[in-house]
Amino acid sequence: MGAFGAAAISRRMKIIERNARREMIHQLDENADDLLSRARQLAPQLSGELIESGTIRKRGSRKLVSRTIVFTACHAVRRHEDFYQLGPISSTKSSPDGPIGRKFLERPFEAHKDDYYKSQGAAVARALRQSLR
Repeated sequence: MGAFGAAAISRRMKIIERNARREMIHQLDENADDLLSRARQLAPQLSGELIESGTIRKRGSRKLVSRTIVFTACHAVRRHEDFYQLGPISSTKSSPDGPIGRKFLERPFEAHKDDYYKSQGAAVARALRQSLR
């Protein structure tokens, strides 16, 4: 293989890497948005403080990208982990992901994690198709 062939392969590999990273980050953001939305729907509600405190923390470097969903209200951990009776506002809420209240972040993640993993694979496949055009 001549120098021209090696250079062309190297350029193509950089394109593949760039496209895969872009598509995977885009899909990761969509998955995080979806999970946060589902968790907010399942969170108990009194004043709305708990629901509004849910955010996505984005971190990334050249080798690692992460999204962490956090609820920062002072009672978030207690409402996620403890057993309790729902109040009048929470009792009227409904969600296709199950009952309102306890484990409002963990339950939708467990229910949809396979879909999130599959969507990441689909993102890689999209990137490869784009790279081969």
